[in-house]
Amino acid sequence: MAWRHVGRQRRVVTPGKRLPSPDVGIALLVATMLAVTVGLFVALGDQQTASVAEPGIPWWLLLPLFALAEVAVLHVPTSRGGAHTHSLRELPNVLGLAFLAPTAYLLAHLAGTGAALLLHRRQRGTKLAFNLALFSLEVVVGITAYRLVLGDASPVDPRGWLAALTATLLTDVLSALLIAGVIALHERELDRSVLAQTLTRGSLAVVANTALACLVVVLLVLESSALPLLVVVLLVMFVTYRAYLVLWVGHARVHQLYRFVQEAADLTGAEELVTVVLREARDVMHASAAEVVLLDGRGQIRRRALSEEAPDVVETAEPVPEETWWHCALDGEAVRADVTECDLHGADCRGGVAAPLRLAEAGVTGVLLVHDRTVDVDPFTPEDAQLFATLTAHASAALDNAFMLDKLRRVAAEREHQAMHDTLTGLPNRAGLSQRLEAALDGGTLALLLLGTDDIARVDDVLGHSSGMALLRLLAQRLGEASPEPVYRLEGDQFAVVLAGRAAGDALDLAGRLVAALRQPLLLGAVPLHVTARVGIACAPLDGADAEDLIRLAVLSMHTGAPGEITTAHGKALGVQDGQRRLVLAADLSTALDEGGLEVWYQPQVVLRDGTLHGAEALLRWQHPTYSWVNPGEIVDVAERAGQLLRLTEMVLATALEQRARWQRDGLSVSVSVNLAAQTIHEEDLAERVARHLWATRTPARLLVLEVTESGVMRDSERGLAVLRSLSQLGVELSIDDFGTGHSSLAYLDRLPVQEVKIDRAFVQALEGREHDSAVLRSTIGLAHEMGLRVVVEGVEGTEALRKVEDLGSDLGQGYVIARPMPGGDLFAWWTVRRHPLVCTGPDDAASRSVRSVDDSRQL
Repeated sequence: MAWRHVGRQRRVVTPGKRLPSPDVGIALLVATMLAVTVGLFVALGDQQTASVAEPGIPWWLLLPLFALAEVAVLHVPTSRGGAHTHSLRELPNVLGLAFLAPTAYLLAHLAGTGAALLLHRRQRGTKLAFNLALFSLEVVVGITAYRLVLGDASPVDPRGWLAALTATLLTDVLSALLIAGVIALHERELDRSVLAQTLTRGSLAVVANTALACLVVVLLVLESSALPLLVVVLLVMFVTYRAYLVLWVGHARVHQLYRFVQEAADLTGAEELVTVVLREARDVMHASAAEVVLLDGRGQIRRRALSEEAPDVVETAEPVPEETWWHCALDGEAVRADVTECDLHGADCRGGVAAPLRLAEAGVTGVLLVHDRTVDVDPFTPEDAQLFATLTAHASAALDNAFMLDKLRRVAAEREHQAMHDTLTGLPNRAGLSQRLEAALDGGTLALLLLGTDDIARVDDVLGHSSGMALLRLLAQRLGEASPEPVYRLEGDQFAVVLAGRAAGDALDLAGRLVAALRQPLLLGAVPLHVTARVGIACAPLDGADAEDLIRLAVLSMHTGAPGEITTAHGKALGVQDGQRRLVLAADLSTALDEGGLEVWYQPQVVLRDGTLHGAEALLRWQHPTYSWVNPGEIVDVAERAGQLLRLTEMVLATALEQRARWQRDGLSVSVSVNLAAQTIHEEDLAERVARHLWATRTPARLLVLEVTESGVMRDSERGLAVLRSLSQLGVELSIDDFGTGHSSLAYLDRLPVQEVKIDRAFVQALEGREHDSAVLRSTIGLAHEMGLRVVVEGVEGTEALRKVEDLGSDLGQGYVIARPMPGGDLFAWWTVRRHPLVCTGPDDAASRSVRSVDDSRQL
């Protein structure tokens, strides 16, 4: 073979190249090649005595040519660890075909190449057996093809040239196939690149070398005295080509170094840069493995290694070895090791090279080293060491800068952490609380709890300041264990919790749990201490939309209440007055359900592409005779506590389906969406109840959309998923409501049988002038579409927001800019006016002005 592409050591096995670990498959392949060789050799029969060209050449005269063809090769490294190998093996092969009998040709070939493999390449065992079996098969296949094409013609005739070319091309392809077979057996996959390159560049080289060999045959037969002239020409060509390769390799080295510098300049993280340095060092130096070895000054070294066996960076720590081949690099000079010196981790390798790393910012010295050539080329040369020293110098500068930036980042992060956290308890402090409130206020509603106690001051007076501080740490720990959200420490004995996207009812529940958690005594040493806390609650936007205002109101409400009491920002003790309100609402809810006092209104959902009406969401409304309009979220809370939630859900479902049927009779065929509260999702007979209502109203299941929250499903995921699957089997469409808040994420959607996601209004409210939020919303919509889900964006309140969500790819839109919630009859009238594609209008549109605005958080 005149030309071969040699890849990384584990990927390509060539004659003269170390083989992967032997296994049964390779042994069977070697045995098969030997059997085929013997069969073909026996089949040659009378070809053993066939005449050969004159003058005859003794077989032993070709023996050194075969050996020289395996030793005198030119290797051109590629940019990523491979090499192109050029040789003149066709010359002795064609001479053997023309001037030797088959037995003599086989003997000369095996003796010459075998000596080169054994003595020069030091091959043993399975590697040597495979290569000799391959050469033997090439010989007999080449003889067979040569004799069949040649016939009675002379080797110097054109037919003889064709015979020689046929034999060399056939053996070249055969060799490539067998090499690819060994790779496939060892790597469990076929590397087609070897075959492709053999059939292109390799075949061209075979043709050229075979033509040269045929010229030598012609001169030997017709004019042997002209051979010295051909030898001179060949020597000049060889020297010229070798000089060209030296220049080419030098240019390639500069290009590789430039590429490394450019790639390293784009990185600032030390860990990421170490990975790039190891990968580039391994590729530039055509090595199997690269390591960064850092000495920490305490008798330990830290290794970060990257190799073909471990493609990810592996970090280890170990004592400094007493003697290593790379230890001299610590003195400031690059060092080179040959095969015998490079004994790493108990495994031999094809040499190594190491250069010093000077990392002043990291406070350590170290070594960058590579070892084990990945291509069948000469061991590392002095030029390799010089290149590696230059590469390591650039790597040292880049790593030093990266370590400095990492150090600055750590210092900045530590200072930011200190600025945002309390040093005594480790909890976020007032600055952290203000930052959290500002972020939560961007998303809409929130509740702020502020808890305080007078017992810390008493402990300070009786047991001393250190005991008071210890009690504060115990109190912080107890509150952190009881609260599902982070606890903040303000000054003194004041602690806070933020409930984003939650209402006062949720804050009341958490406040009750916190007060209850403190009923158990805190053990200060062996002394049990009882702590009584008061809690103040402020809600946004009800009590304000500024972080400092909310904190001030929560502090005032906390001081207003008595110990053990929970007080709102308006001075109402929730333990008495709010409880009375809830009792009244719970009693009146049952009456309202019996007498039809609850209403269901509808908010249109339109197709953003053309403005046509797609469906409507059913929203609960209750105008209480005492408390006026009651928030839907509070209605759901009261119903859940009063055991009326399932009944309330069925009322809304039945009303919505009956209204949809009336629209259908009037010529309006749209879907209707109904919210399911978290508790109802786990009712095992929910699908049967829904089916009864569908049948009663003659509603196709596909026109009912049931909206659920993912957090509600995950309260009892197995039961919830089973109920959702039952609903899906009915043909009902399922939608994830308020997507993007709480526990909702696209990572879990594939577990749910849903067809739609509703983007939470917080995303829409954050769109104005914020490109980051636009990018988040665009990626969310795109991922949902990739999963085959329909996307509804709710809470669209302005024309600019409507335009943006349409541009971002949302399918449906819902919000005040389109229409406010309205009774069912009003929606039909609204649709009658707007049968043509909708025009974006503001919230003051005439069709919407008369509709009462109610906060629809926790809709039903």
